Amino acid sequence: MTLLLIAPIESRNDFSAQSILIGISFPFFFATFYAIGQRRIPSHIDIYINPSRLNIIINVLVSIVLTGLALRLIDRIILRGASFTSNFLENRLAVAESETSAVSFFALLLCHFALVIPTLLAIRKAGGRKRNSDKLLLLVCFLYPITDLFLFGLRYPIIIQLVSIWVAAGLFYERKKFLKRHLILFALFPAVVWALGYTFTLRASQSGIDPINSMTQSAYATFTPISPEGEEFVKSDETGFVYGLVHIAQYFSHGIFEFFYAIENNSNITSDGAYSLYIPFKITATILGITPSADERVQEAMPRPYVYTTYFGPLFFDFGHYAILAACIIGFYSGRVYKYLFRGSLEFLPLHTALCTALPFAAAVNILAILNGQIFLLVALLSYPALKWARNPVKPSAPRKSGD
Repeated sequence: MTLLLIAPIESRNDFSAQSILIGISFPFFFATFYAIGQRRIPSHIDIYINPSRLNIIINVLVSIVLTGLALRLIDRIILRGASFTSNFLENRLAVAESETSAVSFFALLLCHFALVIPTLLAIRKAGGRKRNSDKLLLLVCFLYPITDLFLFGLRYPIIIQLVSIWVAAGLFYERKKFLKRHLILFALFPAVVWALGYTFTLRASQSGIDPINSMTQSAYATFTPISPEGEEFVKSDETGFVYGLVHIAQYFSHGIFEFFYAIENNSNITSDGAYSLYIPFKITATILGITPSADERVQEAMPRPYVYTTYFGPLFFDFGHYAILAACIIGFYSGRVYKYLFRGSLEFLPLHTALCTALPFAAAVNILAILNGQIFLLVALLSYPALKWARNPVKPSAPRKSGD
């Protein structure tokens, strides 16, 4: 809402009251059942950890991430022809010309364990066992998203990594330090806006698209086009900051209107879980020979292509109006994960981080339904046994008072 107020963009709001009411009911029921699921949690997290086991897990995960990065670079550069000296479009075309292999998926899976490492480092720091090498390990976590940014102009991996770190900081850092970091991030806001806008400009230009015209003619500008006055302002701005601001405002606000549009133009065709559960659905369909494919089901359920429809859009495409029930179930179990984590169950930490990482993008897209988000969830589940092993099975006894 703030972006709609400060950015020079227009919005379409001619939807029926029924569509708007149904759309609003999704976050309402999600939040209600989330609160029911997490009821009566402690005021702070008490995680009893075995330090030596935690160190082993961190070191193993770092090795896994570096192995995944090496495999991904081999797959992308040596096997599929991408190059750091080529532009984004050339690299995307080179990769698209060859089929995705098992090596490609396996490498991507290993790289995503980098999303778990920062939360474990935060636990180690909160326990007073910070190491000088922790900053270097954080840098390792950014190697995969940075390479994807420079090779393909992909912004999601690095944004997801940053938000997951922010979630971990909110859980384990002292409130004063957390607020101080927020002030630093706020000071960096103009640079972030410019960088995101510049990356999109570069990608659009390499694809033969006028970046400014895209603000009125592209798929995401259908419901939130730039105003005529704003277009002139963007053209006269030499810094690129205003362009970045308008681009982010369009991206993060148009999904709401897309969602109302999808509800109003519901064709009663559903994708039967192929959108929200894309990877498991695709694997199952491939093994059992189920047709139509996951991609075909999703495209058939969408009222138009290239749609981003908030956190709940994939659920609506999958199950229609029954998606409200799915939102209640997801809300309830998200709350339960939060509850178990606050009661000391460290093994739920990656899952909680993944669920929370999706919330800042809720007005635009459900990142848990895209490939990176699906793999984040898979990594969270694969990390469960190791983190359960790292928990100290016995709570430390309280120190005895003198004179006892």
